[in-house]
Amino acid sequence: NYAAKDAGDFISTVYKVVNVDKTKDLSKAKIVDAKTGKALGKQEYTGEEIKPVIKVMIGAADVPADAYDVTYVNNVNKGKATIVITAKEGNAAGYAGSKAQNFTISAGDLRQSAELLEDMKNLLKQLL
Repeated sequence: NYAAKDAGDFISTVYKVVNVDKTKDLSKAKIVDAKTGKALGKQEYTGEEIKPVIKVMIGAADVPADAYDVTYVNNVNKGKATIVITAKEGNAAGYAGSKAQNFTISAGDLRQSAELLEDMKNLLKQLL
């Protein structure tokens, strides 16, 4: 068993060594984009939490979503963010372990931001 401890932006994990079937070991999993089945691409900054929809696979097999919990770390501001999957204790399928996968939050289209700012200025002029 293991326990994840959240301390702000830092997560530490304590592991207990157990024998796990390699086909049930989440540390061997791939975390991919649920739509494309490919690596997570850059996500555009929105000012809100970014939570990519993921699929977890070990080899060619999908890991059922009810076998693990998903935690997101540093997933609001642009830069490096992390998805952590952790096997639910006592899950019926017998999955164990955890895996972290980084993804990038990139700055949005600056032209759209400039247009939005201009629209806001015009609206304020009308209200004043």
